[in-house]
Amino acid sequence: MIRKALGKIIKSPWNVQYTKSVQNSYSNATVTGSSIEGKTVCISGATGDIGNALVRRFLIEKCHVILIGRSEEKLKKLCDQYHAEMHYMVIDLSIPTEIENVYGDYVKKNRIDILINNAGVFGGVREKRFRNVPVVNLINTLNTNLKSAELLSKLLLEAYKGKKIEISIINISSICSQFNSFGYSPYGISKAGLLGLTKDLNAKYGRYGAIIRAILPGSVATKMGNIKVGDNIEGNNNILNRPALAEEIAALAAVYTSDIGKYCINNLTASAGEKL
Repeated sequence: MIRKALGKIIKSPWNVQYTKSVQNSYSNATVTGSSIEGKTVCISGATGDIGNALVRRFLIEKCHVILIGRSEEKLKKLCDQYHAEMHYMVIDLSIPTEIENVYGDYVKKNRIDILINNAGVFGGVREKRFRNVPVVNLINTLNTNLKSAELLSKLLLEAYKGKKIEISIINISSICSQFNSFGYSPYGISKAGLLGLTKDLNAKYGRYGAIIRAILPGSVATKMGNIKVGDNIEGNNNILNRPALAEEIAALAAVYTSDIGKYCINNLTASAGEKL
């Protein structure tokens, strides 16, 4: 109450504006000690807000970046935005055969060191009751958010079967996977499934050197969260009193793929100061 009263008097010195300068402040230096420089990183859902931040982060780390998205127009625009030569694959991740035909063929002939499974759709509905969710929404969301991550990961890992697998995979899950209020939505189900996938892949491929981890963002300043650049993002039920930034999620993902990240014990990490 005191804080609210003071805010009215002095125009709230706690206002947190999400601006271009804030975004750029995350672009000054490596967060990996240059330990992943020269590695090839493949990012699904590359044209979304978190995807864009991931692309920017791994370019800063001087990695070779491969983009996956549905819209060739958006993928070309992303390449132009960063004036970088990036390979891209136009794939509708809700269609498993497209993944197998395009991406599957690519990994047989080309090396990928780091895979970021970032693609995600909310499903077009915000129904808490499972019985109210249209079947088509459920299938599309599960295929895009979960099945695609399984296929992208397994096709990559199987390409190195019988060899030492020095590959890092980061699955971008969500704090929604942990909360009952989202537990019966297609989005919550798919993100919970990503946690199971992370554990399963670690159990099967971890012994060969693969590192698979999941990040569980809470509220993030993105279009999916109804936040755009220029908005005041103060106020959120977490220790930061604001949503996380896409740039922070991207930096955490990069750290997890670095030499430092190899020594992190926990394979599942909640971000944005949310409580599990």
